Amino acid sequence: MNYAYPIPGSQVQPEIFTSDVSGVLGSYDKPLNAKIQLKVDYSLLPVPPLISTFSFQITPGGEPQLKVSAPAVDIISGDALRFVIEGGIAGRTYTMTINVIGSAGGVRSDVLTINVLGDGDCDCQIIQPVVNNGLTSPDGSLFVNTGPRLFVSATPPMQARVMDQWYNSITNQVYINVSDGDTSYWVLMSGFTGSAQPSTQTLYYVASTGQTAFPLSVPDMYGNSVHLIPGMTLSVTKGGLRLVPDAGAGVGGYTVNVASSTVNLLWPAGSGEILTVDVYDITTIATGPQGPPGIAGTVFLQEDVLTVTAPNTLSQLSRTPDGFAFILFVEGRPFFAAVPSPAFTYSGTVVTWVSTLYSLQPGNEVVAVYTVGTTPLPLDWWLTLPTTLPPKAGILWNNGGVICVS
Repeated sequence: MNYAYPIPGSQVQPEIFTSDVSGVLGSYDKPLNAKIQLKVDYSLLPVPPLISTFSFQITPGGEPQLKVSAPAVDIISGDALRFVIEGGIAGRTYTMTINVIGSAGGVRSDVLTINVLGDGDCDCQIIQPVVNNGLTSPDGSLFVNTGPRLFVSATPPMQARVMDQWYNSITNQVYINVSDGDTSYWVLMSGFTGSAQPSTQTLYYVASTGQTAFPLSVPDMYGNSVHLIPGMTLSVTKGGLRLVPDAGAGVGGYTVNVASSTVNLLWPAGSGEILTVDVYDITTIATGPQGPPGIAGTVFLQEDVLTVTAPNTLSQLSRTPDGFAFILFVEGRPFFAAVPSPAFTYSGTVVTWVSTLYSLQPGNEVVAVYTVGTTPLPLDWWLTLPTTLPPKAGILWNNGGVICVS
């Protein structure tokens, strides 16, 4: 890096800003690790103050802080203030309010915007991108930026400008900042797909009672988090059931707010329920999570239509579940008997509704789907058909026909 001063950390001439009646000093692009001396000149004001007292206010905060040191009033004119700035977070924009009180009283405040450059940025002057109203492409406005920057970070940089680039240190992918005239966003650059890191990340959240909003920027139960950018896709599973994204009609299971990196459930989660979110990067073909392996032998599924005989009271099952799998569909919505927050319990053919979040009412459509007899299927060979058969036996004829006998 080429410094504009002979000794790193000190300058021959300060960067000078002139105060005027607007109270806006402009902006300054500060290299990340540089210590810069700035000067505010008040001599061109209608009534220049002879500075007696001064103070600084910087927003936002955060570590490492943008620090101000060595403030001093020009001893010759008394109408200029010098100070040194250092530190700050790469890619962050700070607002510095400089308050001065003259010897005759009265407080004056001026605002200076300081942009802290990323570690890979040059220390040249950067001009904010503008729309050239007289120059347009066939389908929109023409944006210009005379000094594109490169950011290196795990999260999308703040206050990005058109044509800035961002190297995602987690996925090893490079993005470019583009604008549609109203908003700006990051787009993956062609050819930079990354290879050292997986492009899929899975997050696991333990829900609280009635929780619907799950910010993915908040660390999950294993300390992992994700900041979403346009183009990423999600697969959301709640309580072991994969949800369908809602297209705006209110019939799906969840929506996604990319700007806040939040998954919003249309139906509240129960206490202790696990929400699993698979996040696929832009270049990933999302095929969905692999399901659990099957069991050896044969699984028989039984489906019963149950009647709600009274509030939260169901008619009995036609058979006894074997405990391998059991789902109740209430008005098409699935409920489970899995701990730690089961919606129902069962013993023999009796089903007991225990959910405190949802209630059953007469007239609700309830379908029970459960497994029975998850054991290897016994096979016997008969030369002649016996007069009596085991319950639910199936007969495979030697000509390939099949008949089921109750």
